[in-house]
Amino acid sequence: MKLARDEATMVLGASSGAGASRDNASIQIAEASHATAHAAWVLLPAEAMRRGFKGTRSFRRWCRRHRVEIRKDGRREWISPLAVDRVVSGLGEAERDPLGHAASEAVARFLGGR
Repeated sequence: MKLARDEATMVLGASSGAGASRDNASIQIAEASHATAHAAWVLLPAEAMRRGFKGTRSFRRWCRRHRVEIRKDGRREWISPLAVDRVVSGLGEAERDPLGHAASEAVARFLGGR
């Protein structure tokens, strides 16, 4: 199902109440997020779902921690997928912090020695 950009954002903003089943609403959100994959701005919950976050709150916190702009429009929050992609591409591979690891080993030795 191909949706126009405005139709897709309207589907994303629709709540699962109003008689629609939860499964039907998630199918509509998935279709709309696929249709707006190349949009400049998408709704934060749809992008969180597309990126595999547990929920909107965790994605919002990730965006704030990495200084990704979130635009508010009334009660809706919009995010730029391109901005998220730029941050993700700049992260590189996660490395183990030797100082943090040494501290956690020291605490484990201290607590284990009781």
